[in-house]
Amino acid sequence: MATAVRAVRRSGFRVGGSAAVIGAGPVGLLVIQFLRPGRARTITHHRGVLRPSAADLGAAAARVPYDLLLRPRHLLHVPNLSEAVPDLPMVIDHIAKPYIKEGVIEPWGGEMRLAAQNPNLWCKLSGMITKADHTAWAPGDLAPYVEIALEAFGTDRLMFGSDWPVCTLAGSYGSVAAALREVLGGIEPAVEDALFGGNAIRFYRLDV
Repeated sequence: MATAVRAVRRSGFRVGGSAAVIGAGPVGLLVIQFLRPGRARTITHHRGVLRPSAADLGAAAARVPYDLLLRPRHLLHVPNLSEAVPDLPMVIDHIAKPYIKEGVIEPWGGEMRLAAQNPNLWCKLSGMITKADHTAWAPGDLAPYVEIALEAFGTDRLMFGSDWPVCTLAGSYGSVAAALREVLGGIEPAVEDALFGGNAIRFYRLDV
């Protein structure tokens, strides 16, 4: 680990196999796995803190879409990350895994609203049923969290995610999609199309 950290600090960007290490600072190694050209996803946790500097993320200047796999305790650090790399398109996966089973809203809700002030930060409506009661969840349990995400990000910066196959711990792919549609209610078809596909195409710059 120490050797890798020194290498990253010297070079700022090293590629090995399918992964690119683009930062080493107080959070430890920050690693991106390239899934396809122009798409990326985190494959490491950040030791509970998100404080990379602009230099740590200099290689991200190419605006490679970046997924943030967070828990609620990480959200307060997202504004610092946004300030360091304001032009980097980022998306919060699984709405940052709030404590749905316990019905806990704050401080998650306020920190989501604060994080969403960066117009280049998006959010995935995903991973919710596995944070609810696996055997007794209902769409209504998800509603307060979806409503806050809608308020914070608007329909232009939200996208559906199934979290399949992890979702099968609590329900099927179909039940995940159906639950979100029920929570959203009678939204306009154009908005539904955006949330369930169009926004993801725009964010990841997919050629489909």
